[in-house]
Amino acid sequence: DRKKELLWTGSMKLSLPEPSTITRQISNSCTHLRKAETTEAIKRNKRITALGKEGNWKAMLSLHAQEKEKFHIQNYATLATFIARIRSVNINHSLFLDFLDDMAQRVEDDGISRLSTRDISNIIYSFGKMNLRNRSSMKIMDWLSNEDVADVFAKRSNAQDVSNVVLAHAKLEETDASVLFEAIDRHSDRIFEEGAPQAFSNTIWGFAKLGFKPNKLLSHVENHAEWLVANGDPQAVANSVWAFATLEMEAPKLFLHVEKHAKWLVENGNPQNVANIAWAFAVVGYQSEQLFKFLDQHFEKICVKSNAQDVANMSYAIALLG
Repeated sequence: DRKKELLWTGSMKLSLPEPSTITRQISNSCTHLRKAETTEAIKRNKRITALGKEGNWKAMLSLHAQEKEKFHIQNYATLATFIARIRSVNINHSLFLDFLDDMAQRVEDDGISRLSTRDISNIIYSFGKMNLRNRSSMKIMDWLSNEDVADVFAKRSNAQDVSNVVLAHAKLEETDASVLFEAIDRHSDRIFEEGAPQAFSNTIWGFAKLGFKPNKLLSHVENHAEWLVANGDPQAVANSVWAFATLEMEAPKLFLHVEKHAKWLVENGNPQNVANIAWAFAVVGYQSEQLFKFLDQHFEKICVKSNAQDVANMSYAIALLG
């Protein structure tokens, strides 16, 4: 009987699933797992948000300490965003330092292929808002400046993501990121196909503050000058002309459209906006009868609300071109 059993077993045809079926089953299992992880991450984000609105930074960080093994990258980004809004946070507290260390390691472990550009952008932006420069925060910023990582980030990011990252580098005066900046400039036509004027202006303002000249992006802004001035607020316009003047780049279309909207800009911009626009015109030597006529009409009213630097900038511009 045992011999017959062995013979019978040996003659059996095993019905194995096709490779494509196995792949589909694994894929479905992974999808269900990701959905479960995402659902849990969303629930955790709601708890983080509730604590963040209360300004309870210790409770947020304690939540991370208790559940760090289950933390999703979205949870890190949300927690970092709320932490950056709370002025009373002790950045030397052990809970905060542990959070940063863990987040830096998670970013490195997951890699750019598994991270969303919005989460990366929010994390980097939070560093700038907190003026945070420590080992873990710089580890993440250095990681983003890696050539392969920077290129993928620039390929996948939208205008707001890029603006947040550049502004953070400018706030931290972090100039050692040329690889990242070059990748952003290289892909700027795609990045800035869409986006608000503020994202355009903040990006070139940040680059100018760092002394980096993004030639391709500046050309893109110049080519869309009419749209930027017509749709941007006075700050976006002021940031844009200030950036071109600071980088000593010509932008005749941009300055022409600013001149056309001179009355609106002078009447609606704050003193710093108006002073920066006047200063930029003076630096590039762009003669504008319209701008300086309205500036002269409102000069006293503007000066009442201005600081010494704004007054000095306007006075310099008027003396040179007014």
